[in-house]
Amino acid sequence: MIDNSRNKTESSMERLKRRYKRYVMDHKHIMCYVFAIMSNIFLSLETFFVKKVQGLSVTQISYFRCLSFFIPTYIIAKITNQETLSKGKLANRLLIIRGLLSLIAQFFYYKGFMILPLAEAAVLFFTNPVITTVLATCLLSEKFEIKDLVACISCIIGIIFVIKPPIFFHTDAQIDQTPWEVTLMGAIFMLIAASNRSLASIIIRKVSNQVSGLVITLHYGATAALFAPAFIVNSGAMGQLTLQNTSTSILLGLMGFLGHLFMAQALSLTKASKVSIMGYMQIVLAYLLDIFVNGNVPDLYSILGSVLISVTLFTSLYQNLTTKS
Repeated sequence: MIDNSRNKTESSMERLKRRYKRYVMDHKHIMCYVFAIMSNIFLSLETFFVKKVQGLSVTQISYFRCLSFFIPTYIIAKITNQETLSKGKLANRLLIIRGLLSLIAQFFYYKGFMILPLAEAAVLFFTNPVITTVLATCLLSEKFEIKDLVACISCIIGIIFVIKPPIFFHTDAQIDQTPWEVTLMGAIFMLIAASNRSLASIIIRKVSNQVSGLVITLHYGATAALFAPAFIVNSGAMGQLTLQNTSTSILLGLMGFLGHLFMAQALSLTKASKVSIMGYMQIVLAYLLDIFVNGNVPDLYSILGSVLISVTLFTSLYQNLTTKS
């Protein structure tokens, strides 16, 4: 009797899965955008909750995020009977390196978000497509065109507007009256994070034809979770765990996990270039959260710099999309 009821439950689940997959595939031209929008909402909420964690170091927050990635991904892999390792040794080594790079990127990413206003930090981090182009030219021998050079120069000008160095701006033009040295440090953290994320993206390009997106996410969570405690001990910065900061750290980790999960779903239905363009929705969401929730109203220079960077990157991605089409 128990076996029969279990079989009925399993068959019901299988029918539900088939209906869901059929619906998604029948409406994939719409669902790809639905998944991409959901992804950007969750990723924006992740960065929003970073500022809400009190009393924990960045390395501790990163550790909770890694666990929030690894545990659900491992469960999904086991339930769906997916392989958790690549058959190629080189691919597995590259995935470990990618996990370390992403952990370093995450550390500086959170550090930058804690120093800078949410919107400015998001804009600086989203320069990573331009950084990826430069690194891909150097490491993968990809062609560097005039439009790429223009994009780099435009982004640099946009960054100058956002961080407002005293050599170009009056001292009262600093972000939220934050000292220039602190603003510069936050900008450097975000650009280091963007550079490491770009290197990780290049590795993903090399292994994406050998392993699934789930395996890539699983390796990131596992590698980062293994090495994060060493970062915590090395830094010597250990805050006291409370119910509030622990639950907030786990919550932001789950937001990041759901964001990446929906992103993987979107990428399975359409071209990566379309999903990348949708990613700049995070800048708009960051500004909305910063203004209406955090009460940080950006100045005119920050808005100009953000618009310049966003338009440059959006135009660059759109050109790539139309060229490939």
